[in-house]
Amino acid sequence: GDDNTAEKTESIKTLTKQITLLEANIEELLGSTGLLSKQVAELQAEMDTNKQMRKTARALREEEKKAFDKAEADMTEAIGQLAQALEILADVGADQTLEESAEHEQFMAGYKDDSSLLKVKASVKQALLAANSFVSPKQRRRVESFLQSPFAGSYSSNAGEIFGILKNMKETFESNLEAARSAEKAAVQAHEKFMKTKEDEFKVMEESFKSKQSTMTDNDGSLEEKRTALEQAEKQKAEDEEFLEKLLPMCEKKAKEFEERNMLRTQEQAAITQAIAILDSDKAFSTFGEVKATSEGE
Repeated sequence: GDDNTAEKTESIKTLTKQITLLEANIEELLGSTGLLSKQVAELQAEMDTNKQMRKTARALREEEKKAFDKAEADMTEAIGQLAQALEILADVGADQTLEESAEHEQFMAGYKDDSSLLKVKASVKQALLAANSFVSPKQRRRVESFLQSPFAGSYSSNAGEIFGILKNMKETFESNLEAARSAEKAAVQAHEKFMKTKEDEFKVMEESFKSKQSTMTDNDGSLEEKRTALEQAEKQKAEDEEFLEKLLPMCEKKAKEFEERNMLRTQEQAAITQAIAILDSDKAFSTFGEVKATSEGE
């Protein structure tokens, strides 16, 4: 009984420690999973934002590229039309000043109904249409006035001025085109840099996300193991305590019975000792002797 009691008491002590430790482990795992779950949700939100930012940037870049391609095509066409108009005007001497040549006015008059001058107007009209958004109101008014003017008289005197305006427009368009190409190149580089930064940030977040998800999965596995172990430990402890509860009264009963037997044995031994003491005494001896003599005498 004593051996069983000691063994079960030690088992309960060990199991109590084990249960405390398991409960602490479970608490820790639940805390870790809770924190990880919050971090994973935050990462997911940041990753979604990152994806959306890249999607928006791509759409914006496509729009900008489309706008640039159109502007480049328009300006290139306008420059071509203006170059053509200037070439025709140069052919009829509009690039010279009136003072340079006394024959200039007669020279221009010779072209007043020529198809070349109609071509100039057609080219300038095309250039205006193509470069609609790049022409200043002042330039537009001056050129439209030229387009509406008849080919006689005033045309020849205005030709030099018109040549200057068209030449200036062509140079402005060329400068604008160069600036637009530089801006587009810079925009492409900025876009690529932005996308690279966002993609790198996304990779870091994604790795962290996967790592935390993996830890959460491990935690779930550990939680299951710890909970099973805790359940078993609690069950075992309850069984040991129940066993002890039944064992103690049995032990007490046996101890009582043992005590009673010991008492009886002590009492018996005391009676025997007393009897021996009586037999050993002189009185007993003489009495015994008398009995012997009496029996012999008969």
